[in-house]
Amino acid sequence: MGETFLLDGQSVTLTEAEIYPTHLRLNFDYDPANTAWLTELNFYLENERGERFNGIVNGISATGNPDDPSTDSVWLDSPYFSTGEHLTLHVTGAPGSTRDRSG
Repeated sequence: MGETFLLDGQSVTLTEAEIYPTHLRLNFDYDPANTAWLTELNFYLENERGERFNGIVNGISATGNPDDPSTDSVWLDSPYFSTGEHLTLHVTGAPGSTRDRSG
């Protein structure tokens, strides 16, 4: 948590991971100096045992802020019942990150 990384030149910080029996929620924050909104993120989580946790297919997959089009939280399948102790985030693309923030 607290890791800042670049996606298509935009600074993104993973602020929190909330693990529930029904889903895992990742919360993000963005640098105000970013020039584009992050509106879509392709990724998965993997634990040290090789178990993979993908984005939610049916139901809520992401939430955001009504004041901007950024995705503030993304929801994944839950690792709650897995036996792993560590999760690694693998980002495979950010196709929505090129939307200009100026309008």
